[in-house]
Amino acid sequence: MYDDEKRRDAWKDIQAMLIGLYEEGLSYFLSLSADNHREAWTSLVLIYLVRLLSFSDDRFPVHVARAYSLFCNFLELELKPEIRNLLQKIFKRIGTSFGITS
Repeated sequence: MYDDEKRRDAWKDIQAMLIGLYEEGLSYFLSLSADNHREAWTSLVLIYLVRLLSFSDDRFPVHVARAYSLFCNFLELELKPEIRNLLQKIFKRIGTSFGITS
């Protein structure tokens, strides 16, 4: 739906819903104290991070700006290498998207 040209008029609403959903899911993941619960949510976090990286240069900054502080909080956790690698890619892309790095 988010890429469907026929639904271009709904993109803003879809974007708002996606951002809210992602924020809620990432916040919940960060709040989990039991490793087995966090393990169950890891695949969803991986899907979100991969999808975020696939967004166009126009959409990426909108989504990442709302989740930036959550991504910073991820650094406090013992993370699987897959999540850590995706976060590294996200932070590097943030640098170029917002003109922080070259």
